[in-house]
Amino acid sequence: MKKIIYSLCGLLLMLTSCEKYLDVKPDAKLAVPSSAADLRMILDNYTLMNNGHPIMPEVMSDNYYVAQTDWKGLSSEVARNLYLWQRDENNFNDWNLPYKSIFYTNVVLDELKKIDANQLTAEHKSLKGAALCLQAHYYYVLAQVFAQPLELGVTNPYGLPLREDSDFNKPVIRQSVHETYQKIVELLQQSIPLLPIQEKLKTRPTKAMAYGILGRTYLLTGDYGKAALYADSALQLQSSLMDFNLLNAAAAAPVGRFNSEVVFHARSLSTPILGPAIARIDTLLYASYHENDLRKKVYFREMAAGRYAFKADYDGSGSSSGYAFWGLATDELYLIAAECEARIGNVGKAMQLLNTLLQSRFKKGTFIPLTAGNVKEAVGLVLNERRKELLFRGTRWSDMRRLSGDPDYGVLPMRKFGTETYTLQPRSKRYTVALPSTIVNISNLPQNP
Repeated sequence: MKKIIYSLCGLLLMLTSCEKYLDVKPDAKLAVPSSAADLRMILDNYTLMNNGHPIMPEVMSDNYYVAQTDWKGLSSEVARNLYLWQRDENNFNDWNLPYKSIFYTNVVLDELKKIDANQLTAEHKSLKGAALCLQAHYYYVLAQVFAQPLELGVTNPYGLPLREDSDFNKPVIRQSVHETYQKIVELLQQSIPLLPIQEKLKTRPTKAMAYGILGRTYLLTGDYGKAALYADSALQLQSSLMDFNLLNAAAAAPVGRFNSEVVFHARSLSTPILGPAIARIDTLLYASYHENDLRKKVYFREMAAGRYAFKADYDGSGSSSGYAFWGLATDELYLIAAECEARIGNVGKAMQLLNTLLQSRFKKGTFIPLTAGNVKEAVGLVLNERRKELLFRGTRWSDMRRLSGDPDYGVLPMRKFGTETYTLQPRSKRYTVALPSTIVNISNLPQNP
């Protein structure tokens, strides 16, 4: 097996070839971080740890559409292809940047291993917890793009390469989908005892973040009891919701950055296809909001008659945003808990959680609590509100994947250009993005089918 230069080889490809890099090996003794302050600076690097999340899952989501003329005018062939769910093997940044972040979490963990257990301080333990949690988070994010969806009882080899340390000369193999999610869970569980309950910066991991990502993970794996448990654990630590009656719905950016709902702040790269001049909100989605639902004014900006753009991203960029918010917020935690309580038969509790969230979104004095007579109806109500609440939040593509082919809740995404229609069929292989060909060639990793 060829050597892979971890994700750093990808970074260096922008400057030179990997072959040239192998000819001149770096001196590993130069500028090696060792103190707790050094390691904290690595994990606090916003550009490195919070700003390089994949954007393509949002490009492939069904929250929006683009006009054919705008699509043709896009400079990114990758964006054009993936918008239509066509295979593309050049999606390099969405792979490279998360693996670069994983590399640096391993740098931190490797340095911490060198410290005698008796000399570990509270700061050292917090750093270890943060590195473990961030690494799990990035594996989760990568799995939504490059690993095939998990199917219970099915052995699927197309998971992720999982790195145990920062030695980028070690060969890499691709783990199964089951092993990928198992690794995510293990890392998060290891992190929880080490993480603080609160942090002064929302860009740092906390116990609530770790519990919340566990809730996300178990939701995808279909273990709804554990997903509900962990989402509830996160809500026990942070449960505040913004009252949308207090927001300035007419503002260009009505939802502020680092607002009270944010548990962990992170965002994707930016891309023109998601900008307000191009991305047009799905008309049926816009029409689904009740007139007293304040999200209809807080979330959207009218660009032309009957045409709306999204402006309420949790990064605070507003109508100028071409980003997706990849962090975690309490509204998502309520929705995870509500869906999973419904799926395990606790319909009353599910509706209580859902109504708590919705009451903060409706014009004061107008909200009528939702009710459900059975599990199927309750799950449907929660999924409907999940679609309306979590726009451009990195979650819709995951929902499309996990619900694909579901006889009760599945969707059949379509893109239309004139008389041409592009359809994403249930359980299509196009729900998983091809690995970048550069990475496949360098590392000899098996390509997605």
